[in-house]
Amino acid sequence: MVSVNDTEFNKIYTNTKNEAKHQGTWKDVFSQDMRRYAFIAIIISLFVQFSGINTFIFYSPEIFVHLGYTTINAAFTSGWATCLAELWPVFLAEFLLVNKLGTKKAFLMGAAGMFISMIVSSIFLLELHGSSLGIATIALIFVFLFFFEACYGLALWAFSPEIFPTNIRGRGTSLFMTVDSLAGFIVTGTFPYMLNKIGLAYTIDIYGIITLIAFVFMIFFLPDRKDKHLLEGVKSID
Repeated sequence: MVSVNDTEFNKIYTNTKNEAKHQGTWKDVFSQDMRRYAFIAIIISLFVQFSGINTFIFYSPEIFVHLGYTTINAAFTSGWATCLAELWPVFLAEFLLVNKLGTKKAFLMGAAGMFISMIVSSIFLLELHGSSLGIATIALIFVFLFFFEACYGLALWAFSPEIFPTNIRGRGTSLFMTVDSLAGFIVTGTFPYMLNKIGLAYTIDIYGIITLIAFVFMIFFLPDRKDKHLLEGVKSID
């Protein structure tokens, strides 16, 4: 049987009671003390979607058609490649990396790996042809999705509860995820247009540049919550 730390339990219980009595409002989310963190949450949610993650998932058959595959082969190849690429990080790293690295380092590692994989993929798209291009693309999809699923995407779900105090955590998280959903809508809606106008290689370059900007932003502005208790709130950072 797992023993319960009484001090920890009492701390959580007291915090929950105080939260029920003093529910925060939207005004609190954008108060002078919190607007900096609300701004960071909005920017991070934009960066996550503008990495192009949903285009690689939703439009993977079209990507393989663009590489020269037939429609049937593109559907089959993109199906197994995308599914495997999303599953294997779960078993290898998803339950370990964020706990060991902390949210900030997980974001940074994910952004770095995704940026490198996208730039290399763009070079391959411009230089390789035929079966070599198909194999290289599948390999780089695996690399890109590994860094997203094991680092970037996982840190996304841990970040919002960490950055907002408990009394406004619900509202802060809803703000975070609403912006994330709107950004995802924009990215998935614009990808086909970009693919037809500038091609796959340069479209990937744009996502790569955005991810590089995200990496720099995170270094300077993302608070490091590693080893901080979830109930301490964001004020413990300053």
